[in-house]
Amino acid sequence: MNKFNILINFVVFLMLDIFVGTLYGRLRLPNPVTDMGEKSEKAFRCREKDFHHGLRPNVDGQAYWNQRYRLSTDNFGFKSEPGRRLILHAAGRRTVFLGDSFTEGIGVSYPHSFVGLFDSAYPHQEVVNMGVASYSPKLYKEKLRHFRSRGFEYDRLILCLDISDIQDEIVYHGMRARVDPRERPLFRFIEWATWHSLFALFFHRLTRHTDIYHQMVGNPGKYSEERPKWPDDVSIFNEWGRMGLTLAAANLDTIIEMQRTDGREMVMVVYPWPEQIRAGSFKNRQTDFWQAYCKRKKVTFINLFDAFERECQRIGTKKLLSDYFISGDVHWNKRGHSFVFSVLDSALQSQKVGL
Repeated sequence: MNKFNILINFVVFLMLDIFVGTLYGRLRLPNPVTDMGEKSEKAFRCREKDFHHGLRPNVDGQAYWNQRYRLSTDNFGFKSEPGRRLILHAAGRRTVFLGDSFTEGIGVSYPHSFVGLFDSAYPHQEVVNMGVASYSPKLYKEKLRHFRSRGFEYDRLILCLDISDIQDEIVYHGMRARVDPRERPLFRFIEWATWHSLFALFFHRLTRHTDIYHQMVGNPGKYSEERPKWPDDVSIFNEWGRMGLTLAAANLDTIIEMQRTDGREMVMVVYPWPEQIRAGSFKNRQTDFWQAYCKRKKVTFINLFDAFERECQRIGTKKLLSDYFISGDVHWNKRGHSFVFSVLDSALQSQKVGL
């Protein structure tokens, strides 16, 4: 067989492989859990020009996050009781909670979230939940700027700073490839190839868990695996945690200045993930850095790591994780939100900044 025939056979094989691989990719069995989650995201979430993304205004329906739950928003796109309407100018005292998915209360309906519990406990004032999944200080700043420019009034900001915010800061500053191998060109090409070539799919499944693959292409689980580890892992902290903290502090500097310019109170809250609870890491870079930062900036600081540590000592780590967190997830369930509400409410009262 001459070289020309070899080339022709190779091209035919390649075309056949791509044709059959593309067809197989389109016919792959759908994942009902993934599909349900994606449908929920599209129904309730939207892109925002000024602050990247948010919740759609005036929605009310069944969302999905490891379980079905009711998700409703007000006319500004803030998670709330169904049918609630806010006006820009507060009639009385108004407290804004701002954070990511923990503050949004992903996986639970508004009345069962810790913000919703504050809303019920303090009917004499307005409680507003500006929190949305996957926010970080950069988006906190941009969202506050947006509503500030529209004349949205409030008296106090309670900012709940999540451990994942540090990684998200790098993402929102346009450096996602630094923390997520899936964004690198080689990984994206391989991902495309596995949906269009049976040979590539077979080879990928054969090699994707090997050390050689991770060294050459990257570990696809690296992004989520490292997300909560920077407070305790020196190598991860040096790789991107230090940069994320620097970016977060710079954005929070602006937020603090905005609150002081407008004469508004501010409280900063930190809390652990299951990662820290399992490891017994209740004093780490997250607690130490932000406690020192708030002391310098003269901002009220509330550390919920201490409350979770005491609860671990009272009922045990295993029971705390099963009772207070959504099964198989890092977020709080109804009981977890109730616990967070009670300890945060007590902390606010003791700091003389209660609602």
